[in-house]
Amino acid sequence: MTFKILIVEDEIDFREVLVDFLELKGFSATGISSIAQYHALPNPYDYSLIILDRTLPDGDGLSILDLHRKNSTIPIIILSGLGHVDERIKGLDADADHYLVKPVMMPELLAIVSRYERQANLGQNVAESLDNGNTNINDLTHAITGKKENVNPEAKRFA
Repeated sequence: MTFKILIVEDEIDFREVLVDFLELKGFSATGISSIAQYHALPNPYDYSLIILDRTLPDGDGLSILDLHRKNSTIPIIILSGLGHVDERIKGLDADADHYLVKPVMMPELLAIVSRYERQANLGQNVAESLDNGNTNINDLTHAITGKKENVNPEAKRFA
């Protein structure tokens, strides 16, 4: 599966640098410039990670973070010029996974993005290993089925 990154950044040159850099490193990257463009996306939840600016022309990027968190758990990295500690805390309290301040060092950004890619790949491998042909664990119903018997453990054992 391709690791798809959505970049919400209104500074055209910087957005293009981010898209080009991440694509050069093997990621699929799409850039948009506003909250309105985010809302116009056919499926904004079809990305593996979002890199989000706070100071967008039509509002604070935290509104995207808030909306996205209601429907998705994918990682969101805030990349903003708002670097005062109060602003960083505001972003993290809004449930950003990471908060970077511009200007960013590209190797640092790459290390963080790569970490989330590894986590996503690990999650896929775990999901695949839960259905190995002999045993299947349904994460929603907590039912374990096998060739010989079915087991329905208490949900608290999955916590």
